[in-house]
Amino acid sequence: MKRQIDTEKFLQEILSAQHNCENAIEASSRLVDIFKTKSSPSLLIVKDINTEKARLHKLMLRLKKLKIESSSSGVILLQNELKISESDNTSLKAPSVDILQTNLKSQIVLTENQNQVDNNEINKVTEVKQNTLQCTKNDLKTQQNVEIVEQKVHTTKEDTDKLKQQSSKTRNFQTILLDQFNNEKIINEKQLRQIEDLQDKFNHQRDINAKQSDANKKLNCECRQLYTINKELEIKSSELEKTNLELKTQNEFYKTQLENITNRMDEMEKEKKLLQQQTTNQNSTNIIEQKPFINNSDKSLYEKKEHQLQISSNEIYLTIEEAYKGCQKTIKVRNYNSTVETFLMTFKRGVKEGEIVQIYNTDFIVKYIKHQCFSRHGDDLVVNKQIFIKQGVRHPDFHGELFKKAYDTLLSLKGFTDSGKTVFDDGTTFC
Repeated sequence: MKRQIDTEKFLQEILSAQHNCENAIEASSRLVDIFKTKSSPSLLIVKDINTEKARLHKLMLRLKKLKIESSSSGVILLQNELKISESDNTSLKAPSVDILQTNLKSQIVLTENQNQVDNNEINKVTEVKQNTLQCTKNDLKTQQNVEIVEQKVHTTKEDTDKLKQQSSKTRNFQTILLDQFNNEKIINEKQLRQIEDLQDKFNHQRDINAKQSDANKKLNCECRQLYTINKELEIKSSELEKTNLELKTQNEFYKTQLENITNRMDEMEKEKKLLQQQTTNQNSTNIIEQKPFINNSDKSLYEKKEHQLQISSNEIYLTIEEAYKGCQKTIKVRNYNSTVETFLMTFKRGVKEGEIVQIYNTDFIVKYIKHQCFSRHGDDLVVNKQIFIKQGVRHPDFHGELFKKAYDTLLSLKGFTDSGKTVFDDGTTFC
């Protein structure tokens, strides 16, 4: 069994030596490739590596042969003989084993010696190779450093050339900028002169504007005075218009009075003639006294006679505006002898429809003329809302027309009395 183990160890050593040879061959091929890729390695180093590679290859072939011989001759025979010795008797086992053992020992010694020689050669070759590689590595480093320095010098030269070109460009650019600066300086001087001229013009215009502002202030004061005078004139003109209207109404009233007086004179002349015919035998004539005209609603224009006037019922028609503000009306009354007497009747503000006014035993009933937009309900002035929205209205207590947007001012006005109001016919308080 021990011999079998020794043979196995021997075979393992052979395999490890073969493996080392293969690794050395691979390493040498890698070095060759590395040197080929590097910049210009020495041809002598490459040749030495190739020769060492060939020698290692030969060693590997010899190891393979030893492996085959040992495996074929020694190990296989030993295993077969061991198997035969185990199956057969013990007498035939001893001499064959001793012979094989001596052969194997001699072969093992030879192979170990050869392996030592090979290992020593391999170590020498590897040391030589390592030294040569180190030298080539140092040479390559120096070459690389030299190349780097040359590249840096080249780059610095290129940079200096570029800097020279840039400096020339900057000089040209500076000259162009100086020319532009000079041109702009000239333009700025011209602009400064123009600005100074404009400043002088502005100062002159400012003085003119100051004078004009003073003149405008004076004109504004004069305009305000004229405005106040115009307002005063408008107020005076409105007052004059009112007085003119009053004078017109008085003139009309006096015209009616004159007409009534002339009619009365004619009637008196006729009566005088009749009385003269009836009283021809009498020496004295009846003098008809002219009775004074009185503007009182409770007195007649003439003195009462012994004969009473017939009591009659008449109607007096007033507009809504007249009833709202109050007015004066001339009323004619015919007496017993069919003569017409004229009265000036004053109606107070808020006179109601249906009131009876008695003048010299004559009853007069107040009637309202029907209005398109206004009517009365108690003391309230009722406004037709639809007409107000479409056309607008003119309230008796307002100086102008009122339209839809001014409904709040319309409803704020009073009615026929101070306690009355202005309302819409539908009872609402908005439009």
